[in-house]
Amino acid sequence: MNINEFDGAEKIADIEKDKDNSSGNLKVVFVKGYKQDKKAAFAEVSNDEVVNIFESSDIKAMTKYYESTESTRVAGDKASDTNYAKYWLAKKELEEGKKFEIWQLQGSKEENLEFYYKKEKKYPKYNFQKNNEKIPEEILKQKEKDEQEYKKNLKK
Repeated sequence: MNINEFDGAEKIADIEKDKDNSSGNLKVVFVKGYKQDKKAAFAEVSNDEVVNIFESSDIKAMTKYYESTESTRVAGDKASDTNYAKYWLAKKELEEGKKFEIWQLQGSKEENLEFYYKKEKKYPKYNFQKNNEKIPEEILKQKEKDEQEYKKNLKK
């Protein structure tokens, strides 16, 4: 479903490859002046298609999940599987030559998911749980590897 079908949706950020380093990290570039004042619903959008609907009380604090997996690997962040996957899924879309953005939606997460479902008869492709699907196994294996690396480094 195209993001333009959501009344009042507003683009708040682009997710881009970080051109300043070769680590493979991504960069979240917020629209100038964007400020979130309460919990809100958001959409991840790839080439104008909504691929995930989620909510956050602090979207700017979530940027670490899009930019790299370092918070899990180095700092021991106990990211949920869903948040950990954000980097890998955004990176995949960018590597396919697509633009990847975050949009703020009107209404609640559940209202937006139901709106999407009524039109598409399914949920966005990265709303795995709603679609009764699992996060791709390779992402979960990488998360486990990163968590083990953190624990190993703690012992040094």
